[in-house]
Amino acid sequence: MKKIQFLVILLLLLTVACTNQQKSKLSQCYDLQKSESFNVFFNRFKSNKDFQKLRIDCPLTLESIDDESAEINYSRSKKKIEYVSFDQKNWTDPISLSFRKLINDTVVVDLNGVETGLRVEHYFVLRKKVWFLCKIRDKSD
Repeated sequence: MKKIQFLVILLLLLTVACTNQQKSKLSQCYDLQKSESFNVFFNRFKSNKDFQKLRIDCPLTLESIDDESAEINYSRSKKKIEYVSFDQKNWTDPISLSFRKLINDTVVVDLNGVETGLRVEHYFVLRKKVWFLCKIRDKSD
C-alpha cells in the first residue's frame, strides 16, 4: 500500500514539474515572438484618444526647422500632449499620409499638405515590443 501511495505522489510531482516546464517554455516562446505590429498599433493609435495618452512620450520632443537658416529648433513639450489627429475626415485640405521605416525599431509617419506646405514627421519607436510616439518634427513652409 505504501508503494502505491509513493508512486501516486511521485506521479503527481512529475506531472506538476512537467506542467511548470511547459509553462516556462511557453512564456519563453511568447517572449521571442514578434513585437507589436506597427499597422495594428497605428490603426488603434489614430482612432483612440485614450490609447494615445498611453503611447505618447512625455515630455515629447518637438522640432521645427527654419527654412532660411536650416537651423533646427529643439524643445520638449512642457505639458503632456494628449492627442494627435491622423483622422483624415477632420482635415479640410488634401493631406497625404505616408510611412517610412528608418530602422527595425523606428517608423516615421509623414503628413504632407498637397497645397498647404504642411510637412510634419511623426517618429514612432519600438520599446519593449510596443510602439510609442517619441518625436514630432515640423518641416512646414
